[in-house]
Amino acid sequence: MSELILEGQNLVKDYPLKKEVFWEKPKTLRALGGVSLKLAQGQTVGIVGESGSGKSTLGEILGDLQRPSKGTVLYQGQNLRTMKQAEYRRFRRNVQFIFQNPKESMNPYFTIEKILMEPMKRLDDDFSPAQAQQKIQTILPQVGLEPDCLSRRPAELSGGQCQRIAIARALLLNPQVIVCDECVSALDVSIQAQILNLLKSLQRRYGTSYLFISHDMSVVHYMSDTIFVLVKGQVIEQGVGAELMHHPKQAYTSSLISSSLFAEDTLCAVQ
Repeated sequence: MSELILEGQNLVKDYPLKKEVFWEKPKTLRALGGVSLKLAQGQTVGIVGESGSGKSTLGEILGDLQRPSKGTVLYQGQNLRTMKQAEYRRFRRNVQFIFQNPKESMNPYFTIEKILMEPMKRLDDDFSPAQAQQKIQTILPQVGLEPDCLSRRPAELSGGQCQRIAIARALLLNPQVIVCDECVSALDVSIQAQILNLLKSLQRRYGTSYLFISHDMSVVHYMSDTIFVLVKGQVIEQGVGAELMHHPKQAYTSSLISSSLFAEDTLCAVQ
């Protein structure tokens, strides 16, 4: 059995709502209502739901960009909140993110080379400029980029190229987990398929685990071993990808399938 890397136990997230009048009791909006999941080494867990379902909140809590109101996140069996500094630093290095709009997470004044260097400087305990340069030169062809992009800035690259840079930046730290949060939804359809196939290829090479978040059921099915369907912060259905895709039990899941953008043969055809 594969090693368990990341686990969320009964995760709840409440956001405070602004009072209309000062004497009102505080009110909250529940974005997550007690979600639990496990992610093993080399596995992809898909999280699918429409806008407002809580899927991105779940990903951010598992990657510790947000803290849950209740519940526990475990990394290799350790509670994030009780980790020592060195252990938490290892978690931070080993759980990376790829977001919907990569340019928003890139300093527009930095060259691509500096953008790729920064996480290694900050999180790699054995950082050296020479080794970092070598890593960058090794990873670029793996994500389909030429070395001449290193002297450019984000505005000089296309959306697809920037997403490849974001993938390279995540991989340079040799993470165990990458949280892919709507990482292709802002791209043209043909570019989406290329990025998805790139992610699958890199997973085979490195054994990385993915938490794959999207509103598109066909994309989640194509990428995932196990799928969780979220509605208003609740898991309404979960199961093995093919079984859930072809034999959904919930009407909401069926509606997500019928509104899917891709057919799987389209994704497989674009390499």
